[in-house]
Amino acid sequence: MNTFKRAFCAILFICVLSSCARAASDTIRVGVARFGSKAEGITDKHAAIISDLFSFELTQAKSLTVYERDSIDKIGKELKFDMSGLVDPLTAAEIGKVGGLQYMLLGSVTQVDQRVGGAGFGVIIIGEREMNAVVDIRIVEVSTAEVKIALRSEGTSKNQSAGISWNGFTFMEAEIGGIQARAIADAVTKLSNDVRNTLGGEFSRVVAEISDGFAINVSAPKEGALYLVYADGRTIYDMDGSFLGMDKIPIAVIKVTDINVGHSVAVVAPQGGKKENVRRGDKIEPISSAKAKELIPKIPKERPRVSNTSELIFEENGGPIATPVPSQPQNAPVPPRDTAGTSQPPENDAGVSEPAAPPVKAPIRNNSQRSIAGVDPDNTTDSKLIDTYPIAPRERNMLGIQQRNAYQLYNKRKYKDALAAFTTLAEQYDCNYLSAYWAGMAALKVRDNAKAAEFFDLALSRNPNYQPALKEKEKLNKVRKK
Repeated sequence: MNTFKRAFCAILFICVLSSCARAASDTIRVGVARFGSKAEGITDKHAAIISDLFSFELTQAKSLTVYERDSIDKIGKELKFDMSGLVDPLTAAEIGKVGGLQYMLLGSVTQVDQRVGGAGFGVIIIGEREMNAVVDIRIVEVSTAEVKIALRSEGTSKNQSAGISWNGFTFMEAEIGGIQARAIADAVTKLSNDVRNTLGGEFSRVVAEISDGFAINVSAPKEGALYLVYADGRTIYDMDGSFLGMDKIPIAVIKVTDINVGHSVAVVAPQGGKKENVRRGDKIEPISSAKAKELIPKIPKERPRVSNTSELIFEENGGPIATPVPSQPQNAPVPPRDTAGTSQPPENDAGVSEPAAPPVKAPIRNNSQRSIAGVDPDNTTDSKLIDTYPIAPRERNMLGIQQRNAYQLYNKRKYKDALAAFTTLAEQYDCNYLSAYWAGMAALKVRDNAKAAEFFDLALSRNPNYQPALKEKEKLNKVRKK
């Protein structure tokens, strides 16, 4: 009888958790497993505290529903899995399936070390201690048990640094050691920002200019936290044409002065640039004080004129302002393609608009798409098209996740948000005609035919035979002639 009760309770618990996951179906459902430790001096107990910190940081993301370590541990125990740390991807996938999750995040602290320095002035010696911490995470897709993305971040802290404030749980400093805790928290803050970007397609941004400075859409880990305000620069490709990343052009360094629920207030740091160069919609990312010192000399006096998504989507009053101008690096790869599970775009409801401006065209690349069975590169509008792109596997995985997330916004009729997301993706890869096409579809939904035409032209410049874009261009031409 006791065995039956235990089994019944386990099933009931799993059903409740699964129903909660279904209720949050409009966001990406993510589970954070107990972190492990490979670093000397960081115990499994410490690692568990760090995973809780990571979960808390992720809860700020609007695009994610986070299932924390305690919930994951309960499912693991019911399934009789060892949850003491360093959970493997197969185990994580099994737990995620039971919990109705889409992704599981596995993490570990892989390194913690310190550097001791000092300076002498006569008989007075001033010492300085700096702690470095490295935290790794893996993002596991539950349906396949594949590690889709691996991320690493290094955090630093000096002995004179201010303490962290994490949801009132200042015991982290006491448990792990103040300077160690601050270094790890620095790494976790950077990683959570990367996960928001990668998994949720959600960037931290300047959202308003206020009397005290600027409002940013993150609740910073502490007053005095530093963020780089930046613009996207040129795309960086390897010698074989695979995508490596994007150049970040610094605009300013800002310093947090006040923390509120859901947002923080920041001002431009001393020597950190000009306040008038910072605009609503600019991207931001957390940086250490050492990184700030390195970047400050590189900050331009005038705002850089570059292709930055914030300038496409935002204006000082929050409205759209410009049209996309993708970067055009030389010898970059070609557009990808795909055909499975073609999702039919809804009929466009665009009204009559002014004629489109001359199309912005990226150079047509050599036909270097990968051949994928069942994928027609000239007809599909499904995200599987990305599997044909001539970019590194990690970048294909990341782009596929972000493309599906953007399409979720479109499917929920959040067309302005979808337009912002698709625009960002279309800018990042010169071979990406799929996101350019869907940016055009989102532009139609917000009744901007001119912008839609430019995005369809952009898609066609990358694949002149892409039928979905050709059909939408034909429809727009008919509308203009009426």
